[in-house]
Amino acid sequence: MEGVQSYVTFRSLGGSPVSYAQVAVEIARWPLDGILGSLGALSLAAVQAGQEFSNPRLQGHYLNLAIVDDFPTPLPGAGTMYAPGRVPFTGGRHILVHEHNVAWLAHAALLGASEESTTPDLTYEIQRRVCRLLLLTNDLFTEAHTPPVPSRLSERREFVMDWLRHAQ
Repeated sequence: MEGVQSYVTFRSLGGSPVSYAQVAVEIARWPLDGILGSLGALSLAAVQAGQEFSNPRLQGHYLNLAIVDDFPTPLPGAGTMYAPGRVPFTGGRHILVHEHNVAWLAHAALLGASEESTTPDLTYEIQRRVCRLLLLTNDLFTEAHTPPVPSRLSERREFVMDWLRHAQ
């Protein structure tokens, strides 16, 4: 897709390096049902959009949410990147939500998120934080070790099923 270089990451937007331990501690602060509910809503939107979901226009909403969140620190220049109702200004990198980071975050939430509290509604705050966690998760994948995004639905399903089997 023209104009799209690769997954957008926290560091590529000017953020400082964040470790897996920092992400795990943050995940533990949030209710499991809130994280999984937000990821479920993202997954439903992806399935409904099909191949078009990787289009920056559709990813822009989620990327805007990730940009305005403040964990672990606000992004430098977030105000100049944020574009309400439009694709954010991120230097050509617009793909935030993809199978790899959704599967990884769901797995990490199952292992570490709080099961003691429940979320009656998927609030803006939870959605924003989940999008920021997806952005941070992209930093945990190195481009050299991240396989290409599967293009067919059967390949995507196979990837997710393999990931879930390894977690068991």
